[in-house]
Amino acid sequence: MEHLRTSRPKRQVSKLAILVPEITPEELENSFVNELVTGARNQASEAGFGVDLSFLTTPGVSPNRIRSILFTRGITGVVVAPFTSGPGEIAFDFTGFSAATSGYSLFNPLLHRSCPNYLQMLDEILDAILKRGYRRIRPHEDPGKLPRLQKAKMGSGTSQLVLCP
Repeated sequence: MEHLRTSRPKRQVSKLAILVPEITPEELENSFVNELVTGARNQASEAGFGVDLSFLTTPGVSPNRIRSILFTRGITGVVVAPFTSGPGEIAFDFTGFSAATSGYSLFNPLLHRSCPNYLQMLDEILDAILKRGYRRIRPHEDPGKLPRLQKAKMGSGTSQLVLCP
């Protein structure tokens, strides 16, 4: 029995992994993805468990290797961080995982996603504006700011809210 360890470092049990598809750990510091990771870690610590962070850009580590590491650790929940450079896809087998992503940047594979509801946000903004006493709320096009779009008659792309008390 002498050869057994008497103490092991205490580690939080991870039940969730964040899979970062295209940036390195060094690039994470200056990316909006860092805010997503921080928020997920805060939520997880409040619930009493940890979050593992996995990067698909790690040299020598394939998606299959990351998958086997997650299964070995007993992690079944995976959040895929959004791409920072635009739409993309990843080659990862999510069979056996509860997987979700944020936003619309990941188009393959199809996962559950969390996205802002712009119609609901606009409705809440208009309610708040009306409560403050504004009555004549209208879209306004400023031809001086975006003349090319204005010439193309893209009114919704150049609209801004003008408040008239």
